[in-house]
Amino acid sequence: HSRAPSRYLSRPQAPSHSSHIFHSRTVDGSQLLGFLMSNRGAGYGLDAELARKANLKYDHGAEQEAANWMSSITGISQGGSFASWLKDGQVLCMLINKIKPGTIRKIETSRIPFKQMENISNFLKSCRVLGVAEHDLFETVDLYDEKDLGVVVMCIHALGGTIQQTQPQFSGPHLGKKKSGKGGP
Repeated sequence: HSRAPSRYLSRPQAPSHSSHIFHSRTVDGSQLLGFLMSNRGAGYGLDAELARKANLKYDHGAEQEAANWMSSITGISQGGSFASWLKDGQVLCMLINKIKPGTIRKIETSRIPFKQMENISNFLKSCRVLGVAEHDLFETVDLYDEKDLGVVVMCIHALGGTIQQTQPQFSGPHLGKKKSGKGGP
């Protein structure tokens, strides 16, 4: 009679409590807290407080003026929210090309986020070329991720005022007061 090796006769060991929960991966309290904080959404903490403050000072009248101006120039009516209407950057690029034809050579129609952000970036570059001051521009994420739509509206108003000075061949309609631009073509 041969005996079976002892490893076959021993009882299986129950997993320890921490390895059962974290599958043998150790996680300290700060890692767990960081995970929970990063996955809680924007409804809490500093992000929510900043969003509430931004919403309180958001100028809905200025948004409507900007939307009406862009719609009258491009012929594209606002569908849905202001942010969703502009998020893919196509309306912004069409606006630039109506103000100064051929400024943006290719307007991306793809639904891929990178291509939509490329449209927004091309709009911002074109604003610079048309004379909009750097401090009047927004960051792509301000629009694409709806971080700060107030600065998007202010940029559109700045564009409307600047082109009255820098683009005399554009006959309108106009938005805002004539601003002195950097000069330009």
